[in-house]
Amino acid sequence: MAGSVAVLVAAAGTNMKTLVVLFAAAGMAGTALAQSTNAVPQPGPEQQALAVWEGEWTYAGEVLASPMGPAGKITGRMIGRPVQNGFAWEFIHEEQGPGGPARYLELDFWDPAIRAYSYIMLGNEGYVERGSFSMNGNLITAEASTSVDGQAHRIRANETLADDRRSYAMTVEVLAEGGKWMRFENLTYRRRAEAAPADVGGAKAEQEIAGVFQNWMDAEKAGDVEREFAQLAPDFTYWDYSAPAPTDRAAFYQSAVEFFKQWKVLAADISTTVVKIDGRTAAAHGRFTETVQDAAGAKSTTGGPWSASLVRHGDKWLVLGLGWAPDYPASDSALLEQLEKAWGRAYVDHDLATLERVEADDWVLTDADGKISGKVEDIGDARSGAYQAASYAMSGIQVHLHGDTAVVTGTQTVKATFKGKEEGGTQLFTDTWMKREGRWQCVATHLSNVPPK
Repeated sequence: MAGSVAVLVAAAGTNMKTLVVLFAAAGMAGTALAQSTNAVPQPGPEQQALAVWEGEWTYAGEVLASPMGPAGKITGRMIGRPVQNGFAWEFIHEEQGPGGPARYLELDFWDPAIRAYSYIMLGNEGYVERGSFSMNGNLITAEASTSVDGQAHRIRANETLADDRRSYAMTVEVLAEGGKWMRFENLTYRRRAEAAPADVGGAKAEQEIAGVFQNWMDAEKAGDVEREFAQLAPDFTYWDYSAPAPTDRAAFYQSAVEFFKQWKVLAADISTTVVKIDGRTAAAHGRFTETVQDAAGAKSTTGGPWSASLVRHGDKWLVLGLGWAPDYPASDSALLEQLEKAWGRAYVDHDLATLERVEADDWVLTDADGKISGKVEDIGDARSGAYQAASYAMSGIQVHLHGDTAVVTGTQTVKATFKGKEEGGTQLFTDTWMKREGRWQCVATHLSNVPPK
């Protein structure tokens, strides 16, 4: 039988990040694709043998002091799944080690050129590791090269699978000075027990699914991104429907980190009104509202309907996909007021996607000094960081509708820098909007300074 090997290394350095390496068997489609141009390629025996590694595992062990880093304990979980129609395997680790919490992604595949398994692992702060491994019954052996704080290292691992394939023990060594191999890690992996199919559906499961989203909201209020992401499946995708496209788990994580740096969640409520369960997958729908406050004390509230898909991992439900849309205003006047405020927030949040949507391609800005510019210059300055807004408050907004054209006036108070110099102040604005193909976009803006009192 084939198996997999996981290597966790505690990295030395400023942050003492724990590095995770998982060796798992899989295969790329190379040979199978060449066999037939008519039939759909199917994974070969090398890939098929590794279906045993699908699912969720927990692990624990110890790290010994070595050139790789300090001693300490490690606990975590691993989720493995086939990708590329089974020709490769993806593994995600979430762990707590000597360097604190960490996440790692690895892709493993069968390399027919060397008749062995190869892998590449991506970790924190650009960490990359490459290696190969082979399997002989219950024994897996691996070798890899990597670097810690700019120092190259060679590591090797031996793993022994239990006969029932529900656990395995692993030892890892690093090549020290003088060409001597020294052990620096001992780990034990155990497969998480799967809930019986009869336990998956019913009122209990519906309550568990509602609890997933309540936990998410509680994590939002606590500003706890790690707790929030504990509710998400490894291949989670997210779509704020005002954005041009969905985003993956890694991008969503980064946006969540930035969100909690800029905003404090004052209140968050969610309802799960509909849950449909089909085996080990489910769909859920509901509504939410959230009130946030920025560093300057400005508050805003958002919310609306959401829909999600979930998948059963081990003994719990994880969110596989989530999408939501803001509550639509009752009128064009309310919508235009909302768009004006979102436009201002976009400069503070460095939200280029909103700027792209709100400003028409032929948008013209006449600033308070009489300078004329357009969309390309505006978004270019925001993208490069030449223009950085710390706060953008709007008041006294009035909307004057004329069919598919609208004139919006109001007052904006801005704190910002442009190419390192402070600018902003209080200005009157006049924005001309046009509805094109059902969407409002601004085509012209004029600004006038309000003299200080």
